[in-house]
Amino acid sequence: MAEEFDIRSVWKKGKEREDPSTLQINTLEKKGTKTTLYWIKTILWIEFWLSIIVLPPMVLFSIKQGDSIW
Repeated sequence: MAEEFDIRSVWKKGKEREDPSTLQINTLEKKGTKTTLYWIKTILWIEFWLSIIVLPPMVLFSIKQGDSIW
């Protein structure tokens, strides 16, 4: 016949293990991985500040040359 299956030991073993979703989140936090959204935000932030710094000198140079801004 088939061996006896002890459901109580399986149940206890399952309770002792950590939840896989929290385990995965904890390991990602420890590794310090950056999400895609983080990198998009960073790139847009850099682009924003470069535009603020670069645009005024470009407009002034264009006006000095006598070119139309539009």
